Amino acid sequence: MPTDVQQFAFAFIAHPYPVVSFTNDTSKSCEVTNIHFINQSTYMPGATFQWSVGDSVFSHMLSPSLVFAVPGTYQIKLLLPIRLMY
Repeated sequence: MPTDVQQFAFAFIAHPYPVVSFTNDTSKSCEVTNIHFINQSTYMPGATFQWSVGDSVFSHMLSPSLVFAVPGTYQIKLLLPIRLMY
């Protein structure tokens, strides 16, 4: 059995990011057409944001606003792409 065994080890930090969460600043009122979305996500510094309605991106801001000209039900999405750092 060899006595000169070489080992390699490294330390790393595994972050539980991102956790995507958001809300808006209105009640379910038909009178308000300008909706402000509040990003409540946890994310790494330097994260980017992609807000969309249906298939259309409308903002890359942290917490954007959007005017809805037509009454209806809209699917709002917030994506936080994960950047891998090597």
